Amino acid sequence: MRHDWLPEQPLPPKEEMDWDAWLGPCPWRPYNSEYTAAAGATITDFHTSCIGEWGAHTFAQCQVALDLWKTSP
Repeated sequence: MRHDWLPEQPLPPKEEMDWDAWLGPCPWRPYNSEYTAAAGATITDFHTSCIGEWGAHTFAQCQVALDLWKTSP
């Protein structure tokens, strides 16, 4: 897990990426596109542990089993 901050990059247009909304309750840090890519999962502030990494797949399988696959989680 990484604890460092990546270098700041220019923010994309707000209609493409609302950085503050993407951060949500995470500690604020300057924008870097790597945070929003798969590499961001290795950053301590954005890591969601096993439930966040694999939980979504398990929940999706349960929705299919309950014939609720067309619904939102």
